[in-house]
Amino acid sequence: MLQRYRHEICEKYFKEIRSYLKDKPTILHLVNEDFAIDNTVVDSKLVALKKKIVEVASQQPYWGEEVPARWILLERELMRLKAAGIKVIPRTLLEAFNQAEDVPISREELDLFLKFQNDIGTILYFSLEVLKDKIVLVPQWMIDALKSLITAEMFVLRNVPAVAKKWDMFNKSGQLSPELIGL
Repeated sequence: MLQRYRHEICEKYFKEIRSYLKDKPTILHLVNEDFAIDNTVVDSKLVALKKKIVEVASQQPYWGEEVPARWILLERELMRLKAAGIKVIPRTLLEAFNQAEDVPISREELDLFLKFQNDIGTILYFSLEVLKDKIVLVPQWMIDALKSLITAEMFVLRNVPAVAKKWDMFNKSGQLSPELIGL
């Protein structure tokens, strides 16, 4: 009876977690197996969980790469800003957080940190001169914005031919006129 009760509580807990994460990008990082573990007893499920963690982690493209421990503080700051709903920050803000640390990392190492975070998909950061001053904390936000621009053209040109010249200008120069934003 007690075992069944524990199982039901676990199932409810896992269902709540998956429900909470269903509309968040994090859902893509969940595996299909659930591991309910009681820390008060030696449990074979703990061995299975450890094995699954290593299996999933070893499939990541950055597996085995050494990352400086001092990057953790900046990672936490990025997560805090994301949790606050901030989508884009100026690089200078991250540099200020870095300088406020007891042992800040160098500018070159900060570039490596940003490249690594970009490579693993945590942020979007482009080192191109015209783009390097902004850090996109929520890559999905940028994807959604670009997706709406890309898909809007086919509907606009069919339904509002008067803006065709403005779309042509946007395609050639990248200048987005205010008339195109509201369409």
